[in-house]
Amino acid sequence: MQHKWLKAALFTGAVALGLVGGQLNHVSAATDADVPASMTFSQGAFAANTDGAGYMMVRQADGSLNYMISDSFKDSLGNYAYCLESERPTPIGQTGNKGSIGSDAQYRLFKYGFNNHPASDQGYWGIAGLTDQEAWYATQTVSWILAGNFSWNQIVWQASQQGDFADGIYAPYGEAAVNRVKAAATKVYNNVMNNSDTANTTMTLAAQGATDVQGYHKFTYTVQSNQAGTATLNFKNQVAGMKVVDANGNAIANNTVTIGQAFSLLIPDSTPTGDLTFDINGSIKAIVPVVYNDGAQKYQDSISLVTGVVKPLLAGNKAKWTRAAGLIKVHKVDQDGKALAGAEFTLTDDLGNKQSVTTDQTGNAQFSIFGARTYSLEETKTPAGYQGSFKQDGITLKQDGQTFEYTVKNQINKGTVKVHKVDQDGKALAGAEFTLTDNLGGKLTAVTDKNGIAQFQILANRTYTLEETKTPAGYQGSFKQTGITLTKDGQTFEYTAKNTLEKGIVKIHKVDQNGKALAGVEFTLTDNLGNKQTAVTDKDGNAQFAIVANRTYSLKETKTLAGYTGSFQKDDITLANDGQVFSYTAVNAEDVTVHTTATSDGKKSVDANKQMTIDDVVHATGLIVGKTYTVKGQLYDQATGKALLINGKPVTGETTFVAKASVQDVTVHFAFDGSELGGHDVVVFEDLYLGNKKIASHADLNDKDQTVHVTTPKTPETPTTPVTPVTPSTPSTPAPKPVAYQAKMPQTGDAHDNVLAALGVALVALVSGFAGFKIYKKRQA
Repeated sequence: MQHKWLKAALFTGAVALGLVGGQLNHVSAATDADVPASMTFSQGAFAANTDGAGYMMVRQADGSLNYMISDSFKDSLGNYAYCLESERPTPIGQTGNKGSIGSDAQYRLFKYGFNNHPASDQGYWGIAGLTDQEAWYATQTVSWILAGNFSWNQIVWQASQQGDFADGIYAPYGEAAVNRVKAAATKVYNNVMNNSDTANTTMTLAAQGATDVQGYHKFTYTVQSNQAGTATLNFKNQVAGMKVVDANGNAIANNTVTIGQAFSLLIPDSTPTGDLTFDINGSIKAIVPVVYNDGAQKYQDSISLVTGVVKPLLAGNKAKWTRAAGLIKVHKVDQDGKALAGAEFTLTDDLGNKQSVTTDQTGNAQFSIFGARTYSLEETKTPAGYQGSFKQDGITLKQDGQTFEYTVKNQINKGTVKVHKVDQDGKALAGAEFTLTDNLGGKLTAVTDKNGIAQFQILANRTYTLEETKTPAGYQGSFKQTGITLTKDGQTFEYTAKNTLEKGIVKIHKVDQNGKALAGVEFTLTDNLGNKQTAVTDKDGNAQFAIVANRTYSLKETKTLAGYTGSFQKDDITLANDGQVFSYTAVNAEDVTVHTTATSDGKKSVDANKQMTIDDVVHATGLIVGKTYTVKGQLYDQATGKALLINGKPVTGETTFVAKASVQDVTVHFAFDGSELGGHDVVVFEDLYLGNKKIASHADLNDKDQTVHVTTPKTPETPTTPVTPVTPSTPSTPAPKPVAYQAKMPQTGDAHDNVLAALGVALVALVSGFAGFKIYKKRQA
């Protein structure tokens, strides 16, 4: 390996990637491997050995940078080896002698690097465009790190640039190639440092079991290893008639077995109690990393992965046996197969000798038995809270080590807890959750069915508490019963738990547009099942309904007072908690109407005159107190049905007022020249405005209340002037002199006294004239 120095100032901005690694460990077991004593190295297919042509640089302690360049080389076996010394030449064409065994990390270098994963293994690398040279160089980089040449954090991933060196030589590798090598080296480094694969060669003896078969005690084993090989059995003592056989019962030659294949030792069952001792000598393949170097330390130390042989030893293995003895094992369980302690079993032999054993926490009891005896096994006490029995006769040992095993089942005493859930009326309630808790903390949960029933099975030897843990939706209440303990099989505990349905109220307050309570308005409440309730508001405008949980209601105004307008409906009323009150206010607006009474000087009929006035009293209903209204009126001629025009202009009147009550009277005044209206009926049309919006009208040509009749005033006849009578000689009281009177058309708007005075004058004139006429006639006669 060679390198070329470069001024550090050129790369002060370079960033090194920090990685998580593991601790390097050396495996002592690999040092026993029998491996080649020397290796001759030859040129490999790859090189990054042009001056300055490495894929990366190493920052030295003084801040300077040097490129890492190398030649690939192979060992005598044709496998790629890696250099460990970055400052010496590559050992191509040289022979190195065996040095130390490499570490587990160096073993993993070969497993996770280029040797085991060429660039074409994209399933492993996952780096597009990766070449074998790049995969090799990445592996070589990790080898330098493992050998302690530099650390990962000293690496600066950058190829040289044109002009970096005075001789003009620079790396031919672009940024993409550098990035691929960096990614490959990262993968190898992480796998080496974070995995635990080892070069150790292990060997163990696994006992597969011991049985008595066809007159033999049979001991079966397997020699196991993480590598292939053989093992030879070396017996320390001999047993007459013993055999070493394979899994098919065939004799094994030279007592040499194959790693991973089962073998058995057969000892005649007539052999007295004893044991057989043997060693195992292995001859097992070892795949280990080996360091090779030249004695002069002129060339790089190199590491190769080679196959050798190790010879582990397993000493002092024993196979033991006894003669003519056996066991009786009894396993006591409950109905579910769970171990039961406290059951007493008694074993009686044919001589009347007795042994009693009580099952332990695992439910087991065991007795030793011997040949030439016949035994009877019986359960003499059941555990508390259980029932059942067991007896087995005629137990006789037929071979040494024979075991008689019996499983004895007892049934635990069982009972029932039954709870009946009802509402306040005793009606069954589904959906209530009850939890049964035993003294060990075990819990059972059940929900009442449509009949309101939930039940639990309980067992003996427990104390239970029954509690209601969820009430049905829309109900309230609780239940708890403690100290429930079963005293006999089949016992039933029954309880009744009551819940109360949650209730609430829907209140409706009915008012008019001024907030005044309205009585007599009908509301109907309908639930989601179609059930209906009807209520009528009282004098305070109130009505209310009782509601219950688990229903959805709709409240609707179903009858409105005559003369009022408005409606109310509220859907999806659902009770959420007990005692909840839903309050609503419904407003009806009184119908807005106007009715008028028109008069002239308080009369419905008046003579035409030049200064007529009509006062129209407007009776308005449905007013909103405090609002400002305007009444606009206009006079119409009943005969034509058209607006009355005086001097070509309509006759109008207007009054603005603030409502003090919902019903209010206001007067609209009309003044006009009515001298030409004799014989006409004048009708008043009125419109009521709220702001600029007309909200009511009264315009009926045939409404007598709106009509004023105008009459043509009559002119009184002038009496004929009587013949002046002959003055008698005797003076007498002269007749009254007739007074001539010019009739005056009554004027709408004249004072009432003036009208009466005029009528009085006319009457006096008429009487005087009539009297004079009578006198005249008498004189003529």
